[in-house]
Amino acid sequence: MYVMVTDQAGNIAITDVIAKPSLWISNNITVGETVSNGVEGARKYSRSETVALTFRGQDSNNVDIMKTTYQVIGTVDKVGSIAGNSVTEGQQLSDEYQLGDKETRTIQLQADGNWTVKVHNYNKEGKLVTTNTVEVTRDITSPTDVTITRTARTGSTINVKVEVADVTSGGATTLPTGYQYYLASSSKAIQVSNTYQYTGLTDLTGYTLRVIAKDKAGNVSSEKTLSTYSGGKRDFAYTGSAQQITLDAGKYKLEVWGAQGGTSMGVGGLGGYSVGSVSLSSPTEVFIYCGGQGVGVGTGSFGNGGFNGGGGISGAGTRDYKATGGGGSDIRLGSNSLFARIIVAGGGGGGGRYVGTGGKNAGGGSGGGTAGGGGMASYSGYDGGMGGSATSGGKPSGGSSVGGGFGYGGSQGGVDGMEASAGGGGWYGGSSGKGVGAGGGGGSGYVYTSATASQYPNGCLLDSKYYLTDASTTAGQRSGNGQARITLIE
Repeated sequence: MYVMVTDQAGNIAITDVIAKPSLWISNNITVGETVSNGVEGARKYSRSETVALTFRGQDSNNVDIMKTTYQVIGTVDKVGSIAGNSVTEGQQLSDEYQLGDKETRTIQLQADGNWTVKVHNYNKEGKLVTTNTVEVTRDITSPTDVTITRTARTGSTINVKVEVADVTSGGATTLPTGYQYYLASSSKAIQVSNTYQYTGLTDLTGYTLRVIAKDKAGNVSSEKTLSTYSGGKRDFAYTGSAQQITLDAGKYKLEVWGAQGGTSMGVGGLGGYSVGSVSLSSPTEVFIYCGGQGVGVGTGSFGNGGFNGGGGISGAGTRDYKATGGGGSDIRLGSNSLFARIIVAGGGGGGGRYVGTGGKNAGGGSGGGTAGGGGMASYSGYDGGMGGSATSGGKPSGGSSVGGGFGYGGSQGGVDGMEASAGGGGWYGGSSGKGVGAGGGGGSGYVYTSATASQYPNGCLLDSKYYLTDASTTAGQRSGNGQARITLIE
């Protein structure tokens, strides 16, 4: 007579009850552990929903054994069926069942319980002569070595895959039967599949993804977390302050548009445009500055320059028309510093006009390009401001003109008859006009490449790993406030 034990993983153990060798459930053997066949009642966990035990009854030709019975002993953990009988939670089992002559019978046990199964052999006098025991013990081993990795991403989705290394008998691997996926602390799905797509996400945004794996016996893994970012692109509009984002490792296209200079009779110069691609090897803090448009001051004495370097008007005369410079737009990597700017679009110079006889509208110089445009004169002999260049700010053009500098346009404060419009911000800002309503110069643009790195003044916080590719800067492309855009390429 024998007993054969099979779990859902296909593991089988067979014993000859007369010889009384060891019985075991062969699943979930720890790596390096040896199972002895010479010890009765060896205990091993069952990693399945049910465990099948197959018995073969006595052989009538065997004069030594006349009756074979089996018992399932233990406490029921949940409502269901055991050995073909309905059971309730908490029910105590110990009944003994007889097998017919040469009968083969298979019973099912709940694998999440602890069961003692005994097989008894009786001789013709009805005396018990042998008993064999197998212990089916609840699986309490949690799924181990759980990892979650990102497999794909778009602007609104992130795809993940979960892998589990859960070593069992013979070095086989049994995957969990379910996974619970979280977005931060919010549960998103409970499913059998080890792949999942998070949806409804925001472009270029960081997310914390979490997963818990669960096996058939109800054991759960420790929580595993993945901090990652969605793909897509993000547009940044003018806010009047720095904006910040963390970018994951990847290749990104960076674009910036400088702001237009203010208009006061003469039209403010348009902001420039710069573009380039950068590869980041690790998550990086990024600071975005979108320039503010300059303002027309008219014949007033004061006006603030556009955000991020536009030249202003302060204490000027009140006779001629004048305007403040537009701010440059830029992106900074790793530090919120002018010396961490990797790409810059220049702002336009302010436009103005001389109110006297012979005056004409004097437009501001355009921003952007490797050199900003010069402002126009409103009256003969009173030149407009000069544009910033790749290595210096716009030079003063005489009179009340003020030069630009690294990241800022020249301001204005000339007395009556000598007031003029201010310069635009940028890589280097443009200078303000000489006087009599002259337009301000535009700020220059910049892209950080192997060819332009030498143009950085002392103190650069970038290095060669941030060199841009496919980079260029163009003058006179943007009206109104500045803008920036970051797009994930790969």
